[in-house]
Amino acid sequence: MNTKRTIYTKLFTEDKVELQSHKIELGLIDDLNKLLSRMKAIDSALAKSTQKAVNALSSFAKVKGDLKDSYQTAQLDREDAKDDIKLAVSIIEKISKQAKDLGINPNEIKGTKEVVSFTANIEDTIAILQRNESDINKILSI
Repeated sequence: MNTKRTIYTKLFTEDKVELQSHKIELGLIDDLNKLLSRMKAIDSALAKSTQKAVNALSSFAKVKGDLKDSYQTAQLDREDAKDDIKLAVSIIEKISKQAKDLGINPNEIKGTKEVVSFTANIEDTIAILQRNESDINKILSI
């Protein structure tokens, strides 16, 4: 705003001028017109790029918030899953021991194969989360 005021002050202050002929070089007028054209173009380009950056920032903030919420939920779910895996291993070991004592194949007991399969799937998902935690934390620290 100060720059604008300074320019207007220089242009529109009334100085007492002796009656002389002042000649403004035509080249300066051409330079002024070229500058005006460039300033109009950059004003428009700057407004567009600034708005785009502000919109991207807003989108990033929303995505970052979603990432933070999802990651916190995944961390809690991971802890629950680890507890379930420990329990599953304990139960499967006990079932296997008892089944062998009775001469039964533990894999033929209903639910054992499914628990083993879910345990493997959960461990794979935990591994995916762990591989991505460094990147998640880098993004969340921004």
